[in-house]
Amino acid sequence: MLVDGFKALYDVAVVVSDDSDLLDPVRLVRSELGLKVGGVRVRVHRASVFREEADFVRSVRRWHFATCQLPEVVDLPDGSVIRRPSGW
Repeated sequence: MLVDGFKALYDVAVVVSDDSDLLDPVRLVRSELGLKVGGVRVRVHRASVFREEADFVRSVRRWHFATCQLPEVVDLPDGSVIRRPSGW
């Protein structure tokens, strides 16, 4: 995030984590580079560590993952088949 920010390779960074170890990079990107940073968290049982530092925070819930799954079986043009693992 920092290196790409210094190279101006993005307008908005999205951190998919709620790890407080990433607070300093988020602060630096916002304060020193003037870029926007958002946080996406999977666990939603408490407030995000980024709530005061990020430009936005969004939560990902189980149904988000469920609606983004490939079909159980995908037939490829060459006749081969890809099967989704049963544990998904």
